[in-house]
Amino acid sequence: MKTIGFALIAALFYMSCTQVDAGEDKTHSEEGVEAVEDFGGYGDTNFDRSNAIDTKTLLEKLASADEVEAVVKGEVTAACQVKGCWMKMAMGNEDLRVKFKDYGFFVPKNSAGQVAYMHGVASIDTTTVAEQVEWAKDANKSEEEIAAITSPKVNYTFVADGVVFE
Repeated sequence: MKTIGFALIAALFYMSCTQVDAGEDKTHSEEGVEAVEDFGGYGDTNFDRSNAIDTKTLLEKLASADEVEAVVKGEVTAACQVKGCWMKMAMGNEDLRVKFKDYGFFVPKNSAGQVAYMHGVASIDTTTVAEQVEWAKDANKSEEEIAAITSPKVNYTFVADGVVFE
């Protein structure tokens, strides 16, 4: 009986360690998206980019609405260095924090400096101290910068269901 149990455990361990096929969709990988040269698209990329607005226009629209659905074009200023599970875009003097719908896809860790189009919903919200600390750690901030996070922050969030890099 012990031999059968051991064989079953060994088989399960072997199956969990197999490599990903080259053709498999890596946008849902638990490990995230490593650095790439050809950025492409992630998530649902079937959206019209011809009427994209910039982040300044998005900020203006958020001044008079709780939520704004839009296609936004902008330069990525930072991306999560752990999995690629978030990114930032500059929005005037503010940052636009971009999350991905239902944690359904990730972007390359080396996305900073790339121009991206994204479709989704923007809103204004408050980020807790704990979430700010997690993001600071993901962005490889220093211990001093992390220790300086002491209060919630009102910020601008965009939940993207798709991202396409230029």
